[in-house]
Amino acid sequence: MNVVGTWRLTSFIVSNGAEEVQLFGPHPVGLLIFTEGGWFSLQIMQPDRPRFASNNRTMGADEEVRAAFAGYIAYFGTYIVDQTTAVIRLEPLGALYPNWLGETQIRLASMSGNVLRLTTQPQATARRQFTNQLSWEKVT
Repeated sequence: MNVVGTWRLTSFIVSNGAEEVQLFGPHPVGLLIFTEGGWFSLQIMQPDRPRFASNNRTMGADEEVRAAFAGYIAYFGTYIVDQTTAVIRLEPLGALYPNWLGETQIRLASMSGNVLRLTTQPQATARRQFTNQLSWEKVT
């Protein structure tokens, strides 16, 4: 599986088996880059995040900062594709969410034509288990 290239996000679905939710709405915005040298960069944004009233990123009100953070995912680092298991291991070196630093992110991968589907392993919350399912279209 050759994932090298630039990918545009087309779908971001959170599923608990019984229901599916489009976490960032019907038209999430995202870009994923895999280089031949083993580097990746990922950005995902909810397109309708509210702007800060202050027009200054360091002066946002608490609710503005919370919405900005909750509506954006960003991390970068190195990656390895296991061709045998169709698993991509992402090793973040930088991340908007600091808890991902030093944690390997495992993605189950499948490709069909120019579409890459990445799925997280089941994750547990206090009330349920869920998976994230992201579809990416190759642009270069």
